[in-house]
Amino acid sequence: MTKLTSRQLILIGALFALTDATMSVQAQMAAFARQHLCLVYVIAFLALLIPLWMLSRVSARFPGRDLFQALVERSPVMGRVLVALYILYFLWIAARDVRLTGDFVNITLLTRTPVGVIAAVNILAAVTLVRPAGLQVLARSSEIYGTVLFLIIPLVFIALFKDLDFSFVLPLTEFNAAGVLHGVWVMTAYLGDIVGIAFLVSEGVFRFRDGLYAIGLAAAGLLVISLLTVLTLSVPVMSAMTFPLYEMVRQIRITDFLDRFELPILAIWATTIVCKIGYSLYLICLGCKRLVPGLPGQRMVFPVALLIFACSFWFFENAVDMINMNLTLPLAEYVFQFVLPAVLFFSFWPKRESRG
Repeated sequence: MTKLTSRQLILIGALFALTDATMSVQAQMAAFARQHLCLVYVIAFLALLIPLWMLSRVSARFPGRDLFQALVERSPVMGRVLVALYILYFLWIAARDVRLTGDFVNITLLTRTPVGVIAAVNILAAVTLVRPAGLQVLARSSEIYGTVLFLIIPLVFIALFKDLDFSFVLPLTEFNAAGVLHGVWVMTAYLGDIVGIAFLVSEGVFRFRDGLYAIGLAAAGLLVISLLTVLTLSVPVMSAMTFPLYEMVRQIRITDFLDRFELPILAIWATTIVCKIGYSLYLICLGCKRLVPGLPGQRMVFPVALLIFACSFWFFENAVDMINMNLTLPLAEYVFQFVLPAVLFFSFWPKRESRG
């Protein structure tokens, strides 16, 4: 087992919540909340503190065990049912991320390359991170690429500062409460992927402080990115695009001949989302291992990766279909992000487990 440091867990959680949300739902947030879209991230951040706190309290009752193991040990029947449900949830996340990355790269960069080839490369990259040493390589990769990604955000702000138009956020008095709440409904489901980090901790316990810092870092990063996109493109233009962040980054030009900064930035983003796919792959294999004792975790990596690849095309026809589904499925995702953590919290409340 690999013990994750607080810094690693915070960066892992931030990547869980940040990577796909930056590309897939920015336009919808602008369409719903208009110039008040920053409020969406603040409210979503506050809402997700609740399940993170509940999962931290559940983890504290089972020190030294991951939540999958704790569920099976505490209730062999219902515990396995809950583990199976979370396996399906992480399968959904992995398939969504694989298809999002494949379609995004196909639409913006490699227009002649089949989406299936791009998706296969992404899933194989995730396999190479997971199979040799499991969580250890993933954690170190996230530590490196996650740090670089968050360092890029202020650099983008500096590079775009002269092109920012602060009139694009006016008038602030035209507040659409229904639009903001609609944005919160969708964005909370995306940021809610962060509950997965609670299942990664197998040594020690998952601490609420780490979850707080992780979701805070992700929400702050999304807030700054969205604000930069609005100030660069305007709300009407941003809401009409499929990938507004990509268009915003394309506006970076230092001189007349020094441009195309979107390529290295997107390379870093692609690496971080491969890490997230790797975590989903790892959690699915870990859940299956807890579900069926004696099942070899490492040997399951390739079959599970093939399943993720197949589901990424089975669940979604294209990027637009995927985004539309994500606008209508938050209720199902809330079951795993809010309802089941509450069930675990209240079910395990009376007793405190010890390791003897």
